[in-house]
Amino acid sequence: MKFLNSLKKDPRAIICLAFAAVFVIGMVFATIFDLKISASLTNLEEGNRLSITVPIFALIIELIGEWPSNILGAFCAAIIMRAFIKVNKPWKYLCIAGLGAISVYFVYSSVEASVEGIVELADKVFSAKHLVIVIPLTVILSLALFIGVLMLSEKTAKRLLVPCIICGAMLALMFVGIQAGKLLWGRIRMRQLVAEFGDISLFTPWYKMQPFSGYRSFPSGHTANAVALGLLPLLYDKKIESKFPYAKKATYIAVAVWGAFMAFTRILVGAHFLSDVLCGA
Repeated sequence: MKFLNSLKKDPRAIICLAFAAVFVIGMVFATIFDLKISASLTNLEEGNRLSITVPIFALIIELIGEWPSNILGAFCAAIIMRAFIKVNKPWKYLCIAGLGAISVYFVYSSVEASVEGIVELADKVFSAKHLVIVIPLTVILSLALFIGVLMLSEKTAKRLLVPCIICGAMLALMFVGIQAGKLLWGRIRMRQLVAEFGDISLFTPWYKMQPFSGYRSFPSGHTANAVALGLLPLLYDKKIESKFPYAKKATYIAVAVWGAFMAFTRILVGAHFLSDVLCGA
């Protein structure tokens, strides 16, 4: 009874339990049917040559999928960078430069991924010449972000500092965890099994690791980035909560829908398996 009463007092506990239950059930299901699910959703055709069908809308989602969380990361880094401007220490310039570089990197990674995706859709190879597009866009968007952050009132910037430190730390941990997972598991993507190898017998279940193979299917970074937007309510202040009392709940619902949609489209394009997106989430 005490446990049930505690759940009633804190709805977040219910959300965590529901997520944990979905994750466990999903992973059991994925352990058995990972390949069959991907084969079905991608319309895998086995003939003289393997092929999959990829919906255009799913490819578009792939191109813009990491933008929201990357912009959040860039914003958090810019807010922390602003705080160092008023620090009277000789090492402040190093901190400002480092945080500025992190912010620009977040923007760059989004622009570069989108341009590279568009180039691949045109059946071409991304090369140094495409940096002519990537770099100017990165500079323009980064400058717009920095100007916007500097234009914030001192009160707003001060209020956002601690939430941005927390968000930034969580995003950094997520990035490190995802990249480490990809390196250690080295799982081949569904579309690579089809396009590069033409052999789905090379499929490996999620519990079999192939460290440093160069393949990066497990876990899903796009899904992790989508779910990471659940950090947004940390940035809300009392004014937002008083004007929009359901802002936090609406955000969590929107993030849940976006995360589920992202996970679904990642399987549709053959970029990930069900276990990949569940672990990414």
